[in-house]
Amino acid sequence: MCGRTPMPITPIKGAAFFYPGKKSIYLLSMKKLACLAVLLPLIYLLAGLNSNSLTNTSGPPAGYTGSPFDAKTCGTGGGCHFINFKVKPGWITSNVPGTGYIPGFTYTITAKVINPIRNKFGFECSPQSSAGTQLGTLIVTNATETKLASSKYITHTAAGCGGSGSRTWTFNWKAPISGTGNVTFYGAFNASNANGSSSGDSIYTSNLLITEDPNVSIADLNAAGMRISLFPNPSSGKFSIRTPFNDNGSFVVRIVDAAGRIVSEENSTLSFMEADLSSLPKGVYYVVMEHGTDIVMEKIVLF
Repeated sequence: MCGRTPMPITPIKGAAFFYPGKKSIYLLSMKKLACLAVLLPLIYLLAGLNSNSLTNTSGPPAGYTGSPFDAKTCGTGGGCHFINFKVKPGWITSNVPGTGYIPGFTYTITAKVINPIRNKFGFECSPQSSAGTQLGTLIVTNATETKLASSKYITHTAAGCGGSGSRTWTFNWKAPISGTGNVTFYGAFNASNANGSSSGDSIYTSNLLITEDPNVSIADLNAAGMRISLFPNPSSGKFSIRTPFNDNGSFVVRIVDAAGRIVSEENSTLSFMEADLSSLPKGVYYVVMEHGTDIVMEKIVLF
């Protein structure tokens, strides 16, 4: 244990591991303002696919999914939808089982837009809580056709717009920590007529609700009685980690925040290490280790 050469680890987002050693005024009603709030993001997505656009053909900026957090809804019957905006259930799907996601597991998410008379498409998706917090981790699996607009949003690239009547994108999602609860994937889609303006394009939204498996807890994830030892816990930021694995095989070590976002991830073969999270905000984090098919997790509180 002590005779091994320390292995450098590259920190992510501040976490570090160390081994031993104009004047006209126009008044709008509040109702119209509320409608604009939800429509502007969709218009932005629509504009991003125009054939003359130079800025968003490769994807809209972050925050254009039409989710309640990204843009307020205007309700129904307002008559202010001045673009062709439709809700399409079932355009976001996953391979998460009917029992729900298992914390820490990785799943495939599929986003699909359909319009038989169009051949240019775009999208943006985000997994969020009802308060707009990012839940889980988005993972690009096809960097040619998709990219992250930020860690919270995934969208198309310039090479990922073409299609004939439809377009499909896939990406991975690592489920958040145990106890997170429901996760909703919000998505906005554009089927563009590529006429060089925003007129005539079709904008859609779709949502996917994914529940957490109620039968899986942190204790269940700690397979065969294996536990991670953390000391001291609570901690001011620096603490020791002793792994439960005894076969010296390689395993993955992650630090995950309370929203399920990975703030640090490294491979290791060592059974003992030290962590320094003092640069991160105070609160609850989780140390998660994956070794083959085994996943173990332990909570660490920073004060």
